[in-house]
Amino acid sequence: GADVELGAVFARAFGASLGKAATLPELLGLAQALAAAANQTPLRLHVFVGEDSSPGEESSAELDAAAEKLRAELFAMAPPALFVTDARPPRRGELVLDVIVRPDEPLWVGFHRHGDAHSPFPGGRVPLSLPSEAPSRAWLKLEEAVAWSRLPLRRDQVAVEIGSAPGGASFALLQRGLKVVGVDPGQMAPQVLAASGFSHLQLSLGDLRREQLPATVDWLLMDVNLAPQVALHGVRRIVSTLRPSLRGVIFTLKLNDWKLAAEVPAFRARVAGMGLENVRATQLHANRREICVVATAAARRR
Repeated sequence: GADVELGAVFARAFGASLGKAATLPELLGLAQALAAAANQTPLRLHVFVGEDSSPGEESSAELDAAAEKLRAELFAMAPPALFVTDARPPRRGELVLDVIVRPDEPLWVGFHRHGDAHSPFPGGRVPLSLPSEAPSRAWLKLEEAVAWSRLPLRRDQVAVEIGSAPGGASFALLQRGLKVVGVDPGQMAPQVLAASGFSHLQLSLGDLRREQLPATVDWLLMDVNLAPQVALHGVRRIVSTLRPSLRGVIFTLKLNDWKLAAEVPAFRARVAGMGLENVRATQLHANRREICVVATAAARRR
């Protein structure tokens, strides 16, 4: 039903199915039947592209344009008060009509009731564009991770990023006003090195020592080209040394073999075993063969 919380790591949007619609009038009929059965109007309308591309690849611009055109047509054809027409995100408890656009297929229609388990963005896809000045796609991963997790990153807080080169995520953090320590044996982009709030430790995770880091660290990020088990084993030591100031973590774990997807619950358990709480995992739209894991530090430790 509309209130199910799926909790799936590899599904960014979910809900109950209403079936398919071959025409716009048929789709509007499904929407009106839903509103009548739930005795709730207006409905939120989410129109998005069903993803057939490989993880991390963008859907085609033509399909994105088709989804936006369809949304406008539905607003124009709908009876008054069937849909909310302003641009604000859905509120808790509102019914959302989900319309999925796929090439050479009818429209697939479903619904969900908005809450913390659901993204406020159609299809769970945060509307982000990589700035031309960003050194890498890691900018997208950081910004999408913050939007999804709602972690309270704030100006003047201190972040340590392990696996920072060439600096996409560090660049995003600096734009947000945080102070950043990048840890990576590789080279950082010039625009990151030139930022007044950035410092670079040209080290690997295994060589990093607590005394090389600031006295207070609020956020720990990690995105390294290591197997998840190896990366989590290495970062556990760092997490333990950053108490009591640590507020939370954002880890990108590589799934170089899709069989590792079966180990995601074990990876989450290992993060929780570091004394962290509210451990959540998802595959962001910006992720490729990898997942994002976030967690917060226990309040009593801070």
